[in-house]
Amino acid sequence: MTETYSAATTAPAASSDDRTLAYVNYVLLMISPFTGYITAIVALVLAYIKVGGAHPIEKSHFNAQISLFWWQLFLSLVAVGLFIAGVFAVGLDALVQYAEFGEDAIPLNGLIWMAISFGIGGLMFVGLFFWMIIAPIIGMGRLSNHQPNGRMV
Repeated sequence: MTETYSAATTAPAASSDDRTLAYVNYVLLMISPFTGYITAIVALVLAYIKVGGAHPIEKSHFNAQISLFWWQLFLSLVAVGLFIAGVFAVGLDALVQYAEFGEDAIPLNGLIWMAISFGIGGLMFVGLFFWMIIAPIIGMGRLSNHQPNGRMV
């Protein structure tokens, strides 16, 4: 006897283990700002391991967790780049001012650029801090309502 499979039967059945792991990953992501983001790396590895064989709803949550990690890392690197640019601006302006005015030089332009870049970078870090706490809470709410998080891939 030959069995036929429809699209509905080819998807893996929802596993309570996958759902539990999705919750655990959200908690790991939520506490990651307080642990130096070590727990976010653990959540990333676990999500990559489970995403392939998960039910579509849990798969969407694992994909969202992976995306959250990579976006957070990218935006953190941009913020660090702004901090470095601010320090570089002060140093470069100090050299230019010293060459022009000697010991009476005040690197005012560099200080202004440093304040701007530090302000933007600092706001980015504060926003990322809260994003890494709020996004997992939203994801857990969707998971508890059996809703996908983001696109169903």
